[in-house]
Amino acid sequence: MAKILVTGGTGFIGSNLVRELERRGHEVWACDLLHSNNEHYIRCDVSKYRQVERIFAEHKFDYVYHLAAEYGRWNGEDFYENLWETNVIGTKHMIRQQEKLKFRMIFFSSAEVYGDYEGVMTEDVMEKNPIRDTYQMNDYAVTNLFLTRKALPKELIFLVKVFVEQKSLFTTWRGD
Repeated sequence: MAKILVTGGTGFIGSNLVRELERRGHEVWACDLLHSNNEHYIRCDVSKYRQVERIFAEHKFDYVYHLAAEYGRWNGEDFYENLWETNVIGTKHMIRQQEKLKFRMIFFSSAEVYGDYEGVMTEDVMEKNPIRDTYQMNDYAVTNLFLTRKALPKELIFLVKVFVEQKSLFTTWRGD
């Protein structure tokens, strides 16, 4: 049994992930922006370093599933300050804690990193195609692309979210 933190743990994917990890017998803690009476809940805005630091001063986690994010193409355009603070700065705060404390972190990204690509989707689309084919011209896509391509340490485990008829499937692989 592992002690696990799920950032963004009250969102759609996060709440389902929390339930599944608990079903598998793990001690699971969720953190998110809202208030909650749940015993294993921590209120935290990941874009605020002291709030993130406090979590790890009070708890030792084996794994952190980092899902906390402002999401969505149009939401990202309307609330781009929140998007950049949460998605980029918040993830940087999580990475700093991971580097310091050595827990394993699983980062969740988005299919938005592929932009409006119309061809057959493969893992090497971003490397083999010019930017005009994978047009990511919205803030949500750019923050996710930046994190998955430039900012995240290669030893992190990445998860790709695939949504089919509002059901989420998770595929894991190790960054190379």
